[in-house]
Amino acid sequence: MDVEDLAQLYEEVLALAGSATFREPARGWTARSLVAHLVIHDRLLLEGLEAGVIDTSGSDDEERLSAVADPLRALARSSQDLLDFLATVTEEEEVTVLPVRMVEVGVSEIDGPMAVADLVAFQAGQHLPGHLAELFALVVRAVAPPLESEVREVPRTFPDMEGGLR
Repeated sequence: MDVEDLAQLYEEVLALAGSATFREPARGWTARSLVAHLVIHDRLLLEGLEAGVIDTSGSDDEERLSAVADPLRALARSSQDLLDFLATVTEEEEVTVLPVRMVEVGVSEIDGPMAVADLVAFQAGQHLPGHLAELFALVVRAVAPPLESEVREVPRTFPDMEGGLR
């Protein structure tokens, strides 16, 4: 199964979440909560794909969100686990219709049968882009990564107080 678009979106979320400074929202999710939600959502989605029944309700539960210890690292892992699994899905499996229930903040996004390929298209076309936009809205300051031409070798030794190298 082609997961290139989904992988690119995860890279964008991880890059932004790892390099920006975020403000606290007046209401709604913090940047940390958004990333933690994606971790829980990925885990529930992967479990559901393996079990043949998808239910991601609860991925917005505050207790579960706060239990994610290191959301950025956890998202790198959960997204890779999901992408690795999806990469093994065959063309025959892509058209498999599964019962799907996705609820966020009390609103049902999907509640009914859906083909695996359509579910992945939803993830890449609506779910992740929507949360990426929410994350962008919370940015106070973004740090652009250096261009390859600007990356230099960092010395492993530093001058001591008397001017020599240790």
